[in-house]
Amino acid sequence: MGGDDVERAIARLADDAVSLTLDQRLRIAALLARPAPPEATPDRGPAAGAPMEAVVLTVEDTAELLKVGRTTIYDLIKGGLLDSIMIGRLRRIRYTDVITYLKQTAKREHRQ
Repeated sequence: MGGDDVERAIARLADDAVSLTLDQRLRIAALLARPAPPEATPDRGPAAGAPMEAVVLTVEDTAELLKVGRTTIYDLIKGGLLDSIMIGRLRRIRYTDVITYLKQTAKREHRQ
């Protein structure tokens, strides 16, 4: 939304919403002025725009994402099918490693 659009939105709020305080109108205008977040894709991070390499998941998050149990995730890690990292004593799985696992699985299923 450009500067003119924001000005028009503020003017419309001022005309149509007499009951709103100036502070409320300014907050609404500030929200309208924010750029839309980028869409999440496998190559890009969540709506915040962070690269997926920076996004790590817990074992529980990964299990929920793949709609399987925690034990299955630990079995995939132990079998070398799903990469994970240790941060201190905490096991984490990169989102990109989940995508890689899914692509490898699709290739294996396609060959059969």
